[in-house]
Amino acid sequence: MTHDPFFTLPNNSTWNACIGKQGDEVHYLDGYIEAAWELADAVIEKEMYGKRDTLVLPILYNARHAVELLLKFLTHQLLECGAIPHGHPANHDIQSHFDLLFGTKIGDEKFAIPHQPIWRGKSQGRVARQHRDHQGQPKRTFLNH
Repeated sequence: MTHDPFFTLPNNSTWNACIGKQGDEVHYLDGYIEAAWELADAVIEKEMYGKRDTLVLPILYNARHAVELLLKFLTHQLLECGAIPHGHPANHDIQSHFDLLFGTKIGDEKFAIPHQPIWRGKSQGRVARQHRDHQGQPKRTFLNH
């Protein structure tokens, strides 16, 4: 039998190709945003400009689904620790999920400061989040990627 990289666990890893209750919601979330980044990077770096019309929707739908999963994950985590009084009905309305979280006013001043989109520095391949610190000064936080 040949080695199958999709269904063999790497050493010391929880990552695998499981779907359903064996999978992990954080892995799903990460997978959808990674798929969007990888497709967008491939179009640009490999100069596949002829494929941008066919790949734009998969890129956007993967990114949109990652945002939806993140909002649901955050809501669940905040509900579990008692930081918010109630959850959200199961649906795909991203705006209402965001509104629930934004409207909770749980005491984190960063929640009330609009964040600029995440961007990736091309030369270093790093991902950063542009936001304002507690004194209102612009700040860039690099995320491990």
